[in-house]
Amino acid sequence: METLSRAGILSAIVPFSQMEGNDSATLPDDQIALLLRYIEARWGADPVAWLVALDGETENNKITRWKKPGAAIFGVSRRAPVIVSAGNRVQVLDEFRDQSWVDAFAYQPLTDRTDEALKLAISGPFANEWKKEPARPLIQITPNENGLARDSKKRFTANDVRQAVYWSLLSSPLAGISYGAEGVRDWDKTLDQPARRKAALPLWHRSLFMPAAKQMAEVFNLVSSMEFWRLRPQPGVCRGSAGDYVARTVHCVSRDGDERFVGGLRATRTNP
Repeated sequence: METLSRAGILSAIVPFSQMEGNDSATLPDDQIALLLRYIEARWGADPVAWLVALDGETENNKITRWKKPGAAIFGVSRRAPVIVSAGNRVQVLDEFRDQSWVDAFAYQPLTDRTDEALKLAISGPFANEWKKEPARPLIQITPNENGLARDSKKRFTANDVRQAVYWSLLSSPLAGISYGAEGVRDWDKTLDQPARRKAALPLWHRSLFMPAAKQMAEVFNLVSSMEFWRLRPQPGVCRGSAGDYVARTVHCVSRDGDERFVGGLRATRTNP
């Protein structure tokens, strides 16, 4: 934690995720609260953010179990921010919209490389999340570069990730986006050469230098050059916007409130 802090890196900690597993292995409510209280006391003074990961959560009792200890542990005046991540089930966020201890929402619109998945990501329920009240800062999670798509099992290329980033920025007013690399995410130690060679590098190390990772600096420079928080999606500005999937082409357009800036993206998706 100290090393990350000195490097200027904010640590996003998932304080508890056992609720996603087998119900028989889940801790009782009082022990969950005790564990969370210890974790918050142990690392809460460091520059951290708490990430409540509800990816795949569908049962109301699991969501309820998070609300109870969350309000008790994180519902204090001085603490690190709490982010609730819903994965691709954006409707889960409605369950936490009235929780004052939740500071921001995160979700992943794009989970596959198919046209149907892209249509859902741009014009599905994710498109209106930013309009809901009370408002929360929104963070969109992009697919992991070189990660496997959920259904097609095809890997997301650098181009897929870049397009997902720009679609995210133009289709909703966001507080931020994420970038992840397969290999780094799961700390894969597979070597690229026989282990007996001294120059062998583990996969997580090689994954730090993927093509889309370098492009994130270009994204940062672009959004830093404008008042990006003023951008609002304008789906009707051009022909063939988010519904033009017959031609395998997608348009996203945003403009600010004073119309001093209009930005758009036209991307043609082709079969790999």
